Amino acid sequence: MLHAKFDNLNIYDTPGLYQGGYLHEFFEYKDYKDLLPQKQFNPRNGTLKSGQSLMIGGLVNISVLKGETKSTLYVSDYVKHHITSSDNVENILKTENIFKLKFDNYVTKDYKLVEDKKYQFTLADFGIVHILGPVTIQISTHPKLHITLAESFFK
Repeated sequence: MLHAKFDNLNIYDTPGLYQGGYLHEFFEYKDYKDLLPQKQFNPRNGTLKSGQSLMIGGLVNISVLKGETKSTLYVSDYVKHHITSSDNVENILKTENIFKLKFDNYVTKDYKLVEDKKYQFTLADFGIVHILGPVTIQISTHPKLHITLAESFFK
């Protein structure tokens, strides 16, 4: 069990519990084990503008459709990320070897984040992304990968 303190809260994680929509369904453990949390994440901050995409480990792509946003990515040091033009994402996934793991197919879902607050997308068992609204984004990933949206508990 992983444990950390944040402000006056205790945060616990129980890695190793297998649920649907997580990396063990798509890849062999030897291929994805380095993507899983082993220690506290170091945040990776950035700004995304309309027409730009944040590619996360070849597994999730976040494209800005309308607006501009500040983002913070929390993933293992082994998870590569890449910011590019939204028009270039498909080409990178098909032709370049930036990412060790990729899916065979991706689906997209649009999110209109209308309030001026921080939103949290939990990416299966390998990461978290904070997005500052208002902004309209599109997330592309495997149709069965577990992604949740909630208001961020980090302010």
